[in-house]
Amino acid sequence: MSEQLSGHVRIVCTDDSVDTVFRPVLPGFFRDHPGIKVELVVDNGLSNIVESQFDAGVRFGDSVAKDMVAVRIGPDVTYCIVGSPAYFARRLAPTIPQGLVEHDRINYRLPTAGSVYAWELQDEGRDSSVRVEGQLILDNTGPVLQAALDGSDWLMFKRVG
Repeated sequence: MSEQLSGHVRIVCTDDSVDTVFRPVLPGFFRDHPGIKVELVVDNGLSNIVESQFDAGVRFGDSVAKDMVAVRIGPDVTYCIVGSPAYFARRLAPTIPQGLVEHDRINYRLPTAGSVYAWELQDEGRDSSVRVEGQLILDNTGPVLQAALDGSDWLMFKRVG
């Protein structure tokens, strides 16, 4: 007689990790383990996992607290800068990272830091960081994507792959 796993697992994660880590594996996981319930709590603010009584947390590698044990569970994530054809019909595409300061962007506020995210870029293999301004600042990638779809007047980051 085999034992069936059962229980309720609470996981705090970023909104991007729902798509990159969980969506691809959950259907098969639920099929293989019908007695397990998974609660995903999306929190880009990087809550304290222990204080909030989560069983696990999913973060990008550079945002894991020093006293936590980290195990890779997903692929590297790459983003690119995108804009609509209508936007680029009116504006020339930037050719260097610093060229972004001349463009209209959607910015992302990091909930834990309270600051607007500096776009991390690679130019011919060199890392650079560019602080950009924009009329719209959001703290969740879902509304960032929707805002870009709703209006064609911004540049934004988009996950590749």
